[in-house]
Amino acid sequence: SDPTPIMTHGIFELEQEFALLRDLARSGFPAPMPIELASKLPGVDASFYTMPRLPGRVPGSFLGAHQQRFPEALLLRLAELLAELHRVPLASFSAYFAQYEDAGALAETIEQRYRRNLRGWRAYVAAVEHLPSPFITWLFDWLERNVPADTRTPVLTHGDFNVHNVLAEGETVTAVLDWECADFGAPELDLAYIQPHVSRHMDWDRFVAHYRASGGAETDPARMPFCLAYSVLRTMLGGNRGAFNLQRGHSRDLRYVMVELGFAPAFMQMALHGTSTGE
Repeated sequence: SDPTPIMTHGIFELEQEFALLRDLARSGFPAPMPIELASKLPGVDASFYTMPRLPGRVPGSFLGAHQQRFPEALLLRLAELLAELHRVPLASFSAYFAQYEDAGALAETIEQRYRRNLRGWRAYVAAVEHLPSPFITWLFDWLERNVPADTRTPVLTHGDFNVHNVLAEGETVTAVLDWECADFGAPELDLAYIQPHVSRHMDWDRFVAHYRASGGAETDPARMPFCLAYSVLRTMLGGNRGAFNLQRGHSRDLRYVMVELGFAPAFMQMALHGTSTGE
């Protein structure tokens, strides 16, 4: 556990992630099955939960995905899993919503959900100190001015769905890991996030067609830039806080240097590419 965590908002709180996975497990989706939650135990430095040991290995990394080769069958399986995830009914998460969401959240449209989420992120940044960042200031402004008019019902999104967050045995995906970025919103969010990597290895339209044929939601490419920028906001806030902790001496974990040198430029480039509309 970090002495000062880089993110303490939403499902980044372990107790909240546990509750979400507890509900998701009932759907049969291949995610970790949470067994028991140990929340703020005296004498233990952080909350934790237990789960069964899962087979397989992580087939690739986020920044190194362009240097690796992934079989098309594995990528198409990821399309199938996204379709399966986005089909899980919201009613499946009634216990989670009752415990952690505002009244009426189940009735929100995707547009309403994102507007409320952005207000929540604004409040979080106001309450928790971060390093000054013109990029994050600009990104907040762009997102708030460009929320798509979207009256669809939100779906569960993983938020960090890619080759670095699954376990696989050959071309068989055995589990989808790391759910702290999960939320409810537009299916385009998961598609926009994985598109840069998929497009390096296979035709993107074929991937989307397979997602649709597997029961995935109807999607609108025009909504993808917003969804990608929204994903980058969360990532940049976490990286910013990690660098803050390192600079202030709250953390001695030198891996956060790589956040600034590796991840930050990559995610900034992703957001700038997606939002270059001339505004």
